Amino acid sequence: MLSFSILAPAQAQVSKKQMVQLFKTTTYVELTGYKEFDNYLKAAMKKYWTVTPFKIASPDDLETIVNREDISMVRVIGTVSNKTGLDNGYAMIAIFAGGKKKISKYTLLDVAARANFDFRGMEKYSHESGYRVDFLVKELNDDMLFEKEKSAGKKIARYSNPGLLQTKTLLIPQESLDSKVTTPVLGLGKIKPFTDEAFEGYKYAYEIKPMSEIKKLLQEEGEGGQKYCLLVSHVDAIRSFDVYDLATRQLIFHFYATGALSKPPITKKDMENFSAEIAGKK
Repeated sequence: MLSFSILAPAQAQVSKKQMVQLFKTTTYVELTGYKEFDNYLKAAMKKYWTVTPFKIASPDDLETIVNREDISMVRVIGTVSNKTGLDNGYAMIAIFAGGKKKISKYTLLDVAARANFDFRGMEKYSHESGYRVDFLVKELNDDMLFEKEKSAGKKIARYSNPGLLQTKTLLIPQESLDSKVTTPVLGLGKIKPFTDEAFEGYKYAYEIKPMSEIKKLLQEEGEGGQKYCLLVSHVDAIRSFDVYDLATRQLIFHFYATGALSKPPITKKDMENFSAEIAGKK
């Protein structure tokens, strides 16, 4: 049975008091029912989750304890679904504070932090993305640590280290160059995430590899992981992409094109601007 929940899009409104309380909770991680994905999720939580103690739970487990304010919940959720799974363009891993009577009472207004699956053109459904769920768990954990430091009055950097790409190779999934994918931007239909000449604007080392090879690199603990960063493209209302470091699984940079008409696909000029960010010239 599909265990994902469908939530309407909204702007999160978690108060500072609720956030402080959340750090005192035990976090229950909801399994999805997809065995392979859940195995990846459990391994990622064990390795990268540091912000709270955590336990693994089924959806039925959560229903019995959701009203408790001494718990929080990490869940895979989204706004679009069918009988097959949850569309990656709208899916996320999110953390919620406990305290409501039922799971069904939660909406995106209750999300304390989230990490989006966006990876259009590579895999359609979130349960196909287990091989990279550690990036999302790490991102969610780091977002929570950022909020914790902020609530304590400290100022820390938030996943912005593009200079790392001066010494690392950027991995580009071949499928993101070849695939035409559906975008939620009204009237655009199916488009490529990148223009044909986009990477002519990138001034540093990069390699284009099929996802089958990238997945193998993601499993390496040695040289492969130390050498690369991975680009995750978004096809959405704004031209954007994320870059993750394979060695640490950290989100090191979120690029988005400025301007009111910055619709996809990513262009050569965008990659020139990204190169300038890497060089520290922006």
